[in-house]
Amino acid sequence: MTIRPTYTLEGIPELDKALIKLAGRDIDKAMDVGFRRAAKPLPGYMAQAMAKHYTPKQRTLKDAISTPRIITSGPGASIEVRSSAKPFSGRMFAPLHGVRWQDKKNASIKVFKGGTRKPRKNAFRNPAFASGGPFVRDGDGRTPISKMMGPSFHNAFTGGKHKAAILDHVESKAMEKLQNSVIQSLKAKSRGFIK
Repeated sequence: MTIRPTYTLEGIPELDKALIKLAGRDIDKAMDVGFRRAAKPLPGYMAQAMAKHYTPKQRTLKDAISTPRIITSGPGASIEVRSSAKPFSGRMFAPLHGVRWQDKKNASIKVFKGGTRKPRKNAFRNPAFASGGPFVRDGDGRTPISKMMGPSFHNAFTGGKHKAAILDHVESKAMEKLQNSVIQSLKAKSRGFIK
């Protein structure tokens, strides 16, 4: 995910006059500071956005996000965040049932908040194995078996059914943080010219 904000510092007479008194290097530094400050909370915004629609906890989702990078090459700066396309383990998606001697129903996971869960045939859990994560038998015998998986973090942002709402939330939060950070830095650099 890459955020490429653009700014037009025209049309605000007071700001225009104040910027004239700043050296170009000061403005560039203020923009750099703004981008650094905006990048830091971005993983939290992304995890918060996904947690609104998916069942894994926000803290768990945040741990799956790489540290944002600020890209300064090319036209304008941008903030880049990399996330894994590897599906999340089904144990993050509220697994239920399928435990021998406790409940014999096929195990299920619940991917979306407010959504329905569907028990999966031949699925099971073992509380003493893989933190109780759900597995499914791939045939009629006892083996082979494979893990039940949920969608990846990457999928939620690029192709999931809540993609639009998730991206809107992140962009709104990130742009607000970026604008505030740039303005605060400009004020500090202006030495009193910008109130």
